[in-house]
Amino acid sequence: MNVLRSFLKDIDLEELVNCILVQKDVRNAFLIQPADYDERDASSPKTAKLLASITKHFPELKQSIIGLDILISKQSYKSSDIKSNADIGHIIDYPCADDYDYILSHEDEPSTTIEILVRFVPGGDKDEVQIMVYRCRDDSMFKQAQEFAAKVKQVLSEDPRIGIILDDVVAEKNTDIPTKIIIEKIMNNSPLNKDEEFKMRNELWNIFSDGVSKQVAYFEYDFTNPVHKGIVLTLLTYCEHTPISAFYPLQLHKEQKIVKAINQQWALELVRILKSTKKPKYGGKHKTRKQRRV
Repeated sequence: MNVLRSFLKDIDLEELVNCILVQKDVRNAFLIQPADYDERDASSPKTAKLLASITKHFPELKQSIIGLDILISKQSYKSSDIKSNADIGHIIDYPCADDYDYILSHEDEPSTTIEILVRFVPGGDKDEVQIMVYRCRDDSMFKQAQEFAAKVKQVLSEDPRIGIILDDVVAEKNTDIPTKIIIEKIMNNSPLNKDEEFKMRNELWNIFSDGVSKQVAYFEYDFTNPVHKGIVLTLLTYCEHTPISAFYPLQLHKEQKIVKAINQQWALELVRILKSTKKPKYGGKHKTRKQRRV
């Protein structure tokens, strides 16, 4: 445990697991994206510190700067090696890398999202980390994902740093429903199934920063309530047509922190409105209207 804690002073659990998997040849590479830390590029403070820590603990791993992102692998890559989205997908071992362009050009068709999750025993800093997530046209690659998860579990269980806290490694799949379908179902008062609700809440999560996303994404929405219904529909249309998408990647602009602060205030105000318009549940005391005699 002390060995693990010494690593975690320098490297987050998710990156540590991925470094081990590349070191053990379980996967070819993984991608570090400074945007995940609200930063711009490899020279940004948090990202630079993480990269220095990886060099310190895993000196055999190479760091290749590809655009604004950094590939961590046993071999070096150049930007000229990456000519398409599929190229980067193949390098980081996405089995559906060739599906990506089709999915982007057919946004109104359902697709399948597959996650590889590493779960830890209770009592630690994190319950689980997501080490890989990718989208496929269908679930035909799910068996392969389960086999990969089993291989990851075997390697991590033998690792002296991770094995002591490892609980399980699983592959999970969800059908990624086009947002337009969710909008139509809510408009028509049709109940959402599990996959549709997952899609809705995932979209709401992605609008705001992590600190307030949970409050919006996991709110107990009542779609018989016109206020709740209107707010969710508006947010989903915002996901489809985000005004600030013209400025993506946002971390390239000095106004990023200002935008984040504005979004946080916006989310908190939405939560206040949602809570204040929530209908009381049946079963409590309530006043009854006197009936008029006829």
